[in-house]
Amino acid sequence: MTWPDYYPKPEPGMEKVDRAHIDHCIEMLRIAIMCAGDVTPITLYIPEWQDDPTPDFSTMHTCRDFSKILDYVKQNEIEWSYSSNE
Repeated sequence: MTWPDYYPKPEPGMEKVDRAHIDHCIEMLRIAIMCAGDVTPITLYIPEWQDDPTPDFSTMHTCRDFSKILDYVKQNEIEWSYSSNE
């Protein structure tokens, strides 16, 4: 369970499978950040209208070709059904 010391008991009405699903989603985000995190630096600049540095969020990033990722998923998907009532 994610943060068991901070969240020792599930919220009322939250099933065990719901908590496991949330934990799984958080874990997938963690893996994505660790394995494919963007380390492009965000530089600072000082605009004319202020004295303090400000982040320049217009930094150029190199992204993956998302259409190729979707093509791969479509070519390798499997059909299945899942019911939590089973």
